[in-house]
This record gives sequence, C-alpha cells and structure tokens, in this order.
Amino acid sequence: MLYHIRFYKVPTISIDSKKDLVLKSVITITNDLGDKFFFGNVNLKVDIGVGLNPILLSWTSGMQSCNLNIPIPKRTKSISVNVIAEISSLDDVLEENPQFLRLKTLPFKLPSGTCERVSIRYDLLHPPATQSNNGSESIDRSTDKLARPQLTIAEEAGSNNLARHVWDAGLATCQWLVDNRTVSQRKLLGSPRTIVELGTGCGLVGLALSKLFIDSKVILTDLEDANEICNRNIQLNIAQTNKRKRDVHNVAFQVFDWDSDETPVEKDKIDLVVVTDCTYNPSSYDSLLKALSIVTRTGTKILLAHKYRDPDEEEFFKRLTFKKLLDTTVDYYSQSVRLLVMEA
Repeated sequence: MLYHIRFYKVPTISIDSKKDLVLKSVITITNDLGDKFFFGNVNLKVDIGVGLNPILLSWTSGMQSCNLNIPIPKRTKSISVNVIAEISSLDDVLEENPQFLRLKTLPFKLPSGTCERVSIRYDLLHPPATQSNNGSESIDRSTDKLARPQLTIAEEAGSNNLARHVWDAGLATCQWLVDNRTVSQRKLLGSPRTIVELGTGCGLVGLALSKLFIDSKVILTDLEDANEICNRNIQLNIAQTNKRKRDVHNVAFQVFDWDSDETPVEKDKIDLVVVTDCTYNPSSYDSLLKALSIVTRTGTKILLAHKYRDPDEEEFFKRLTFKKLLDTTVDYYSQSVRLLVMEA
C-alpha cells in the first residue's frame, strides 16, 4: 500500500524559554483517504534545509501521529521541511512492500505564529520519493525528452476535509498523462477546446492538464469547500509559470454541485470531462451520473480514473453507457489505478 507522510496538525513557529525559534507540528502516516494509519515500525528522517543533521523520529505500530519539535538556528530566514520514512527490517512491518510518499515542502519564511498552509511541489518528471523495504530511496524516472510540467500543490495541513488533500488516483492520472503525451493528446483525447474536471479537490489533475493543453480552457469544479484551496493552487502555479516567462492563464475554478441542473460551461463547448477518484462513495453515484449527463454531448471525451477500495464500487462502472476507447491499469508506487477514456 502507498502511504502519505502528512502534517496532522498545522505547523507553528514558537519561541522557547531561551528565545530561540522552534518548529512544532504533528506528523502522521496514512493512506490517501486518511482512514488507515500505517501499522509498523519506521524511522522518520526530518530535515529543515538549514545545513543541520537530520532529526530522527520513531514511528511504531499502533501510532496515529508523531510530535515534531525542531530548534531553528538563529538568523535563519526560511526553512523547508523534508520528511522521509525508512524501514530498517522486514520484521518491522506486517504488510508486503509498503511505500511512502515523502513530505517535502517549498521553502517558507519564518513568521511568528501559524503556518496555515504548506505548499508541496510535485515534479511530474521525478515524482515524490518513496523508500523501499531496505531503506533505499526509489524514484521512477522517465527517459522521455519532452518538457515536463512541475506543479506546486498546497494541501490543507491539519484538515480533515478530503477535498483539501491529494489522492493517489490523481497522481497516477498525472503520471499517465505525462508518460503518454503524444498518444493521449493526438489519438485519445484530441485537442479539446474546453476541459471540465468534476470533483477537482486541490486541483492537481486539472492544473496538470492546463500545462499539457496550453491552448485549452480548463475549468476546475467542485463544491464550495474546495474553492479556497483550489484557487490558491491556481495562483501558485500561475506565479510559478510567469517566472518562466510563459503566460498560462487558461485555468479557473467554478463551484458546481452534481445535483444541479445547470452546466458550469455551455455543453456544446465541452470537449473533455475529467473525473479522478470520485467513485469511492456509492451514495454519490446517482449524482455523479447526472452530472456526467449534464456536461457531456455526443462526441465528448471522458477521462475517468479510480482506485478500488470496496467491491461495491464496481456498480458504478456497470451503469456507465459511454463508448470505451481505453480501459487500462496504471501502476503508481504499488497502487493499481483503473483509467478509462470514453466517448459520449
């Protein structure tokens, strides 16, 4: 199983009795949904990027969180947090070949008080590192020479809101899009004028599409809960793109309720609809199918990715009536994600 190292509580910068700065937070190791904690013994190596030796924390079976307290050297202006997990022995784990996505933040200045959001960079050429059972670092690297997008994604630290976290199927979809750019763009997905993503969450997949399809208009949709975090990520990536002197303002967020009778964009302008990891809850199937019927017309392409968690989820796929153009499995760090390209 793939586990995410995440901030369980919002990081804070405090001043100790010696008037030194201290980074305080709580770290957790969970699956992407956040409903399963890693059960095993691992060492967490924490580096804040200021030239100090990494600090080692012990995560043991049964833990749900681990306290983090790191002194910050005087005159430090900014830090970045990098946390990796290392398994020293197979005897320390109960499951076969667990993988861990490291927590690596962008540098952030040292304010007083709370660091409410920490931005995590996802480089789609070199995905976040995982550690194998022998403790060595394993990174998938592609030999494709095409230019690769780099995304900066802010997750909401300390939030239980699922829309504010990155999910495995989204990461797998991004990797598939990048690794199959010529195939996906020219044969399967065409050259869409407008792309609409349903249930965008943090906006990871839609933002990747906005950089891969720079001539397309990309509309990221979700409930109001995702509005703030998604717009933050849009701004983070626009700023990042502008530094490279490329003007990419082809992406926007729009609130869209699947039970609504109105489309976020005129239906005849939508060429591609994207849905990733929105099929984990059977109670939402009627609403999702209604939304798909509202935003598609004859010829609209649908890109759907799903990570299986329960046998009941197969019911959704039985109810799909779209023509299948591709039905494949994407392996992303030991996670099997089903990916379909369909046509309405």
